[in-house]
Amino acid sequence: MLRRAHDPRARGCCSCQGILCITWLATRCPSPADQLAWTRARRPQSCKLATRPALRAIVGEKLKQQQWSPQQIAGWLKTTYPDNLEMQVSHETIYRTLFIQSRGA
Repeated sequence: MLRRAHDPRARGCCSCQGILCITWLATRCPSPADQLAWTRARRPQSCKLATRPALRAIVGEKLKQQQWSPQQIAGWLKTTYPDNLEMQVSHETIYRTLFIQSRGA
């Protein structure tokens, strides 16, 4: 005898086709570890360029005087400081910082 799901939303949500769907139950009952991970994520995070003046100066110099793109700067930082994660930044972070400054925020 098959156990059928009593809730119509649980029927046919995946390949189980009417049998009580385990994935549906998992999405409705978050685990304590999941809740703890969201709590520890510390959103919103501060930008690396805002909190590290040395990194900000290097990125600014490469952007203004050498006219490098954010992708070039991120690649150069990764090869110049391979063991120092504090001196590495992604090109998305550079673009985001430029966008926020151009908006006047």
